[in-house]
Amino acid sequence: MQKATLKTLDLSSVTVLGKSSEVLLGFFVSRTPVENKAEFLRTAWTQAGLGSKTPLYLKQVHSGTVVQFLNGNLPAQVATGDAIITDSRNAFVVIQVADCLPVLFFDPVKKLAAGAHAGWKGSLAGIVTRVVQQLGHLGSRPENLRIWLGPSIRSCCYEVDVERAVLFPRRDGSERHIDLVSFNRKLLEEGGIRKDDVFIDPRCTACSAEQFPSFRREGEKAGRIFACLALG
Repeated sequence: MQKATLKTLDLSSVTVLGKSSEVLLGFFVSRTPVENKAEFLRTAWTQAGLGSKTPLYLKQVHSGTVVQFLNGNLPAQVATGDAIITDSRNAFVVIQVADCLPVLFFDPVKKLAAGAHAGWKGSLAGIVTRVVQQLGHLGSRPENLRIWLGPSIRSCCYEVDVERAVLFPRRDGSERHIDLVSFNRKLLEEGGIRKDDVFIDPRCTACSAEQFPSFRREGEKAGRIFACLALG
Protein backbone atom coordinates (compact mmCIF):
# COMPACT_ATOMS: atom_id res chain seq x y z
CA MET A 1 0.00 0.00 0.00
CA GLN A 2 1.37 3.38 -1.04
CA LYS A 3 0.25 6.70 0.42
CA ALA A 4 0.95 10.27 -0.60
CA THR A 5 -0.37 13.68 0.37
CA LEU A 6 -1.38 16.27 -2.23
CA LYS A 7 -2.07 19.42 -0.23
CA THR A 8 -2.58 21.62 -3.30
CA LEU A 9 -5.78 19.70 -4.05
CA ASP A 10 -6.96 19.51 -0.46
CA LEU A 11 -6.46 15.77 -0.67
CA SER A 12 -5.81 14.18 2.68
CA SER A 13 -4.52 11.01 1.04
CA VAL A 14 -4.07 8.93 -2.06
CA THR A 15 -4.09 5.21 -1.36
CA VAL A 16 -3.04 2.68 -3.97
CA LEU A 17 -4.43 -0.68 -2.90
CA GLY A 18 -3.27 -2.71 -5.86
CA LYS A 19 -1.12 -2.01 -8.91
CA SER A 20 -0.01 -4.40 -11.62
CA SER A 21 0.37 -4.50 -15.38
CA GLU A 22 -3.35 -5.42 -15.57
CA VAL A 23 -5.12 -3.13 -13.11
CA LEU A 24 -4.75 -0.25 -10.67
CA LEU A 25 -7.09 0.07 -7.69
CA GLY A 26 -7.18 2.80 -5.07
CA PHE A 27 -8.90 5.90 -3.78
CA PHE A 28 -8.47 9.61 -3.25
CA VAL A 29 -9.86 11.36 -0.17
CA SER A 30 -10.89 15.02 -0.36
CA ARG A 31 -11.71 16.75 2.92
CA THR A 32 -13.94 19.34 1.24
CA PRO A 33 -16.61 19.14 -1.48
CA VAL A 34 -15.20 19.15 -5.03
CA GLU A 35 -16.82 21.43 -7.61
CA ASN A 36 -14.79 20.75 -10.77
CA LYS A 37 -14.55 16.98 -10.54
CA ALA A 38 -12.95 16.42 -13.96
CA GLU A 39 -10.06 18.79 -13.28
CA PHE A 40 -9.67 17.56 -9.71
CA LEU A 41 -9.54 13.89 -10.72
CA ARG A 42 -7.18 14.37 -13.66
CA THR A 43 -4.80 16.41 -11.54
CA ALA A 44 -4.95 14.04 -8.58
CA TRP A 45 -4.34 11.02 -10.79
CA THR A 46 -1.36 12.65 -12.52
CA GLN A 47 0.19 14.11 -9.37
CA ALA A 48 -0.07 10.73 -7.70
CA GLY A 49 2.23 9.41 -10.41
CA LEU A 50 -0.39 7.16 -12.00
CA GLY A 51 0.02 8.36 -15.57
CA SER A 52 -2.43 10.20 -17.80
CA LYS A 53 -5.99 8.86 -18.04
CA THR A 54 -9.49 10.30 -18.38
CA PRO A 55 -11.77 10.05 -15.32
CA LEU A 56 -15.09 8.29 -15.93
CA TYR A 57 -17.64 9.43 -13.37
CA LEU A 58 -21.39 9.94 -13.27
CA LYS A 59 -24.01 12.23 -11.85
CA GLN A 60 -24.95 9.76 -9.13
CA VAL A 61 -28.65 9.74 -8.22
CA HIS A 62 -29.09 6.64 -6.01
CA SER A 63 -30.55 4.57 -8.86
CA GLY A 64 -30.12 1.14 -10.39
CA THR A 65 -28.84 2.55 -13.70
CA VAL A 66 -25.65 1.11 -15.24
CA VAL A 67 -23.86 3.12 -17.96
CA GLN A 68 -21.43 1.47 -20.40
CA PHE A 69 -18.48 3.12 -22.16
CA LEU A 70 -17.08 0.54 -24.58
CA ASN A 71 -14.94 0.20 -27.70
CA GLY A 72 -13.00 3.36 -26.99
CA ASN A 73 -16.10 5.53 -26.65
CA LEU A 74 -15.81 8.07 -23.84
CA PRO A 75 -18.56 10.50 -22.81
CA ALA A 76 -18.70 14.05 -24.14
CA GLN A 77 -20.62 15.05 -21.01
CA VAL A 78 -21.36 13.58 -17.61
CA ALA A 79 -24.01 10.86 -17.80
CA THR A 80 -26.55 10.09 -15.06
CA GLY A 81 -26.47 6.75 -13.25
CA ASP A 82 -24.86 4.84 -10.44
CA ALA A 83 -22.60 2.28 -12.09
CA ILE A 84 -20.04 2.34 -14.89
CA ILE A 85 -18.62 -0.42 -17.10
CA THR A 86 -15.69 0.19 -19.45
CA ASP A 87 -13.04 -1.61 -21.47
CA SER A 88 -10.96 1.53 -22.01
CA ARG A 89 -7.30 1.56 -21.00
CA ASN A 90 -7.24 5.32 -21.43
CA ALA A 91 -9.69 6.03 -18.62
CA PHE A 92 -10.30 5.22 -14.98
CA VAL A 93 -13.61 4.43 -13.30
CA VAL A 94 -14.56 6.74 -10.41
CA ILE A 95 -17.25 6.19 -7.76
CA GLN A 96 -17.85 9.05 -5.32
CA VAL A 97 -19.06 8.39 -1.78
CA ALA A 98 -19.27 10.03 1.63
CA ASP A 99 -20.87 7.08 3.50
CA CYS A 100 -22.41 4.98 0.72
CA LEU A 101 -20.67 1.79 -0.34
CA PRO A 102 -18.28 1.97 -3.34
CA VAL A 103 -17.99 -1.32 -5.23
CA LEU A 104 -15.27 -1.90 -7.85
CA PHE A 105 -15.21 -4.85 -10.30
CA PHE A 106 -12.36 -6.25 -12.40
CA ASP A 107 -12.43 -9.05 -14.96
CA PRO A 108 -8.82 -10.05 -15.75
CA VAL A 109 -9.97 -12.38 -18.55
CA LYS A 110 -12.23 -10.06 -20.55
CA LYS A 111 -10.30 -6.95 -19.46
CA LEU A 112 -13.31 -5.07 -18.13
CA ALA A 113 -13.53 -2.60 -15.26
CA ALA A 114 -16.65 -1.43 -13.44
CA GLY A 115 -17.76 0.52 -10.42
CA ALA A 116 -21.04 0.92 -8.52
CA HIS A 117 -22.40 3.41 -6.01
CA ALA A 118 -24.43 1.37 -3.53
CA GLY A 119 -26.33 3.50 -1.06
CA TRP A 120 -29.45 2.07 0.53
CA LYS A 121 -31.61 2.98 -2.49
CA GLY A 122 -29.13 1.62 -5.03
CA SER A 123 -28.65 -1.49 -2.95
CA LEU A 124 -32.38 -2.18 -2.92
CA ALA A 125 -32.44 -1.54 -6.68
CA GLY A 126 -29.84 -4.29 -7.04
CA ILE A 127 -27.14 -2.09 -8.54
CA VAL A 128 -24.37 -4.67 -7.96
CA THR A 129 -26.53 -7.46 -9.42
CA ARG A 130 -27.15 -5.35 -12.52
CA VAL A 131 -23.43 -4.77 -12.97
CA VAL A 132 -22.70 -8.51 -12.75
CA GLN A 133 -25.51 -9.24 -15.22
CA GLN A 134 -24.33 -6.64 -17.74
CA LEU A 135 -20.74 -7.82 -17.42
CA GLY A 136 -22.11 -11.28 -18.20
CA HIS A 137 -23.71 -9.95 -21.39
CA LEU A 138 -20.22 -8.73 -22.35
CA GLY A 139 -18.74 -12.19 -21.85
CA SER A 140 -17.64 -12.07 -18.21
CA ARG A 141 -18.07 -15.14 -16.04
CA PRO A 142 -18.84 -14.63 -12.33
CA GLU A 143 -15.98 -16.91 -11.27
CA ASN A 144 -13.51 -14.59 -13.02
CA LEU A 145 -14.60 -11.37 -11.34
CA ARG A 146 -12.59 -9.73 -8.56
CA ILE A 147 -14.59 -7.27 -6.45
CA TRP A 148 -13.63 -4.68 -3.82
CA LEU A 149 -16.10 -3.19 -1.31
CA GLY A 150 -14.58 0.05 -0.09
CA PRO A 151 -14.90 2.12 3.10
CA SER A 152 -18.51 2.98 3.93
CA ILE A 153 -20.77 3.60 6.89
CA ARG A 154 -21.05 0.33 8.76
CA SER A 155 -23.75 -1.14 10.96
CA CYS A 156 -22.14 0.34 14.08
CA CYS A 157 -23.25 3.81 12.92
CA TYR A 158 -25.88 3.35 10.20
CA GLU A 159 -29.11 3.86 12.11
CA VAL A 160 -32.28 4.34 10.05
CA ASP A 161 -36.04 4.28 10.58
CA VAL A 162 -37.63 0.91 11.32
CA GLU A 163 -39.54 0.85 8.02
CA ARG A 164 -36.26 0.94 6.10
CA ALA A 165 -34.32 -1.21 8.54
CA VAL A 166 -36.54 -4.26 8.05
CA LEU A 167 -35.37 -4.42 4.41
CA PHE A 168 -31.73 -5.03 5.38
CA PRO A 169 -29.61 -7.25 7.62
CA ARG A 170 -29.18 -5.55 10.98
CA ARG A 171 -26.57 -5.31 13.67
CA ASP A 172 -27.01 -7.84 16.45
CA GLY A 173 -29.18 -6.40 19.17
CA SER A 174 -30.49 -3.50 17.10
CA GLU A 175 -33.69 -3.04 15.14
CA ARG A 176 -32.46 0.07 13.30
CA HIS A 177 -28.73 -0.32 12.54
CA ILE A 178 -28.39 -1.76 9.03
CA ASP A 179 -25.53 -3.53 7.27
CA LEU A 180 -25.09 -2.43 3.64
CA VAL A 181 -21.95 -4.50 3.22
CA SER A 182 -23.60 -7.79 4.14
CA PHE A 183 -26.60 -6.97 1.96
CA ASN A 184 -24.48 -6.35 -1.13
CA ARG A 185 -22.10 -9.24 -0.45
CA LYS A 186 -25.12 -11.56 -0.42
CA LEU A 187 -26.32 -10.15 -3.75
CA LEU A 188 -22.89 -10.77 -5.25
CA GLU A 189 -22.74 -14.33 -3.95
CA GLU A 190 -26.26 -14.97 -5.29
CA GLY A 191 -24.94 -13.75 -8.64
CA GLY A 192 -22.27 -16.43 -8.67
CA ILE A 193 -19.34 -14.46 -7.23
CA ARG A 194 -17.10 -16.59 -5.04
CA LYS A 195 -16.77 -15.41 -1.46
CA ASP A 196 -12.97 -15.41 -1.66
CA ASP A 197 -13.10 -13.04 -4.65
CA VAL A 198 -14.88 -10.28 -2.69
CA PHE A 199 -12.43 -8.08 -0.80
CA ILE A 200 -13.94 -5.94 1.96
CA ASP A 201 -12.47 -2.83 3.56
CA PRO A 202 -13.71 -3.06 7.17
CA ARG A 203 -13.42 0.64 8.01
CA CYS A 204 -16.48 2.72 8.86
CA THR A 205 -16.54 6.20 7.34
CA ALA A 206 -18.69 7.58 10.16
CA CYS A 207 -16.34 6.25 12.87
CA SER A 208 -13.06 7.09 11.15
CA ALA A 209 -13.07 10.89 11.36
CA GLU A 210 -9.30 11.14 10.93
CA GLN A 211 -9.32 9.07 7.75
CA PHE A 212 -12.59 9.68 5.91
CA PRO A 213 -15.31 12.26 5.30
CA SER A 214 -18.84 11.30 6.32
CA PHE A 215 -22.08 12.93 5.23
CA ARG A 216 -23.81 11.61 8.33
CA ARG A 217 -21.15 13.14 10.55
CA GLU A 218 -20.49 16.39 8.66
CA GLY A 219 -23.54 17.06 6.49
CA GLU A 220 -23.23 19.17 3.33
CA LYS A 221 -19.68 20.26 4.15
CA ALA A 222 -18.40 16.67 3.95
CA GLY A 223 -15.70 15.87 1.42
CA ARG A 224 -15.68 12.73 -0.69
CA ILE A 225 -13.91 9.43 -1.17
CA PHE A 226 -13.21 8.82 -4.87
CA ALA A 227 -12.83 5.06 -5.38
CA CYS A 228 -10.91 4.46 -8.62
CA LEU A 229 -10.14 1.52 -10.89
CA ALA A 230 -8.12 1.52 -14.11
CA LEU A 231 -7.15 -1.18 -16.58
CA GLY A 232 -3.42 -1.49 -17.25
